[in-house]
Amino acid sequence: MRNLNIAMASVLSLVLGSRAMALTTAFVDFENTPSIAKGPSLFSEAGPEQTIVVPGVATFTGGLVLGDATNFPALSFATPPNCYGTAVASSILGTAGTSSTLQSTLTISIDPTYTVDEISFPLFNGVTSVESYTVDAFNGSNQIGQQILSDLPSNLSSGHGVIDLKATNITSVTISPSDTSLWDFFIDSVAFNEAVSAAITPGGTPITSGNGNPGNGGNPGNGSAVPLPPAGWSAAAMLAALGVISFVRSYRAKIAI
Repeated sequence: MRNLNIAMASVLSLVLGSRAMALTTAFVDFENTPSIAKGPSLFSEAGPEQTIVVPGVATFTGGLVLGDATNFPALSFATPPNCYGTAVASSILGTAGTSSTLQSTLTISIDPTYTVDEISFPLFNGVTSVESYTVDAFNGSNQIGQQILSDLPSNLSSGHGVIDLKATNITSVTISPSDTSLWDFFIDSVAFNEAVSAAITPGGTPITSGNGNPGNGGNPGNGSAVPLPPAGWSAAAMLAALGVISFVRSYRAKIAI
């Protein structure tokens, strides 16, 4: 029995190790990856919604790219100048010229060929009032994770939080404000299969959720990811598992003789 337990532990280790080795990281900063020229600083100058495609990684929809956005002090917590965001077409926000195609929800759709078990990025409040945001992770139509950034300070107080969702086989992520009648928010520096803090280059500005004080603007948020078993084993892991099980059965048969 002891040998069987050791063998099964080896199988599990091989499976998990194989999956970890199969995951590759990616980092989207909307400047270099993908290559995008500096955007306008105002929504009113930016035009309609922009679909941003990073081949082999993900597609971003619902918003558009701004560069060195006006009245956006929290940009120092991102990778300037560009960020991806959305705002309601409202003169209250100074975005009367913004196309009505902008959405209240930003969506990140993972490329079908890319396996993602973690997605991490800073989220910035763009309105001049306290706002909360919900970020949901999906595998197909099944929700597998959620993180909530509650009561982010206003944009003038650098209101922001850091998202870090972990779940098995994330295929899409949605970002939504609690108030869908008046919205303005951004994302940037999106890291796949690692925390955004690990993806930023050593010489870059550290991205932090802060301590939640209005002067800092940070909010770590809260959330959870529903733990799920791996959706599928790799061929190598399957063969390794079968080999170990066959060895155990053969060993037990020899002992029984």
